Amino acid sequence: MSMMHAYKNGRVIAWVVPVLILLAFAAPAASGTTVSIDAPEFVSGTFDVEIGIEDVENLKSGHFNLSFDPDVVEPTAIRSGEIGSVSVTADGDLDDSSPVNITVSVTGEGGASGGGSLATVRFRAVGADDASTPLNLSAGNLTDVEGDQIDAEWTGGTVTIKSLMTHVYVKNLDDDRLDIYLYIDDDFKRFEDRISSGATQEFGSYKLSEGVHNFRIGWFDPDTEKWYNDTAKRSISGSVATAVVLHADEHDKDEDKISAHVYVKNIDDDCLDVYLYIDDDFIEHETISPGDTGDFGLHEFEKDEVGSHSFKIKWQDPGTEEEYEKIARHYIDNEEAVTIFIDPHTSTTASSLYEESSEVPAPGLASFSASASSPASSPAPAAQPPSASSSSSASAEAQPPSDTTFHTNPVSSNTGDDRFGYHLITAYILIGLVAVLFAMTRFRRP
Repeated sequence: MSMMHAYKNGRVIAWVVPVLILLAFAAPAASGTTVSIDAPEFVSGTFDVEIGIEDVENLKSGHFNLSFDPDVVEPTAIRSGEIGSVSVTADGDLDDSSPVNITVSVTGEGGASGGGSLATVRFRAVGADDASTPLNLSAGNLTDVEGDQIDAEWTGGTVTIKSLMTHVYVKNLDDDRLDIYLYIDDDFKRFEDRISSGATQEFGSYKLSEGVHNFRIGWFDPDTEKWYNDTAKRSISGSVATAVVLHADEHDKDEDKISAHVYVKNIDDDCLDVYLYIDDDFIEHETISPGDTGDFGLHEFEKDEVGSHSFKIKWQDPGTEEEYEKIARHYIDNEEAVTIFIDPHTSTTASSLYEESSEVPAPGLASFSASASSPASSPAPAAQPPSASSSSSASAEAQPPSDTTFHTNPVSSNTGDDRFGYHLITAYILIGLVAVLFAMTRFRRP
């Protein structure tokens, strides 16, 4: 009896061991390559559907069909995907019919491994609210770098159209009647004219998809003769209607900041990299072609900064291989314009000039036309060319307006010291000669 029992146990063990070995080898195969749909559950307007892939080895190419209900959604674009750091090119013919056949390929010699996306298809919702459509993947085929087929599991998804109603209101806080424009996600939606001061105007109700949306109003204020904006960002979610209120704030002339609009005219024959400083603070860099005018933009000052401000430009002239700078001062008490000219420089000029503008507190348009040629004294930003080792040379031609005076003074190193030494030696020689003559007359007396 015991021998029969042992025999049966031996037969059981003999069967169990191979089964366990087969299961051990089959386990990794269960977690193979998967291709799936990644899409939002509720959609409205335009939305993206990503064709994701996981656990792929050496993917080289493939194709598949994406089907949908054309009465609910329609495709508008196909974008390529990426697996790891390897780009996957995606292409397909888009029309109103379903399905869309999409082909994918990995460029280069190698393949793509790991997880990522094969493609992204952008759709537009065209059906009614609560309409749904399945997004199915079929006829899928993937091959590796050796041309062998990659077995994969293909799964689809479903999207449902769900538009959320958003109500927009605008309150006019200004003391004037205003004409106001409404934009949602930078798309113009509605215009309302002559909204009374203190009134709240309804600008309509809009069906928006879930997510974050930008709301903006724009209006022209007759007091300041300027355009203004008010913006709001709202996250739309759930099935509850949302209300967005925007405000047209009050503005008047007294709140305006003083400003200077800076231009630089390049009349040199070289293309120049020009660096602008205002009150010794670096502002920005512009590359200006010969004969062109660089627009350095509008720079605002606070109300307590009314007064004289310095405007300095630096550049390196390729013709002389020297660095130049020009400094101008201008009185700013309103919206002013400052134009600085870069005159031609050549390698044949002989002297260095340093120019400095005087500070004259008078408003008006500043236009400077004198050549600047002293080496830069303050540090330039990291992108600025290195300073030249010696002073540059240029001719000075000043054309300042009546409210600004420009001075140029020649500067040469050690000239004063050399002349002083020369005159000092001459004086010593003359004193010595006088002393000798005086001594000789003393000895000749009887």
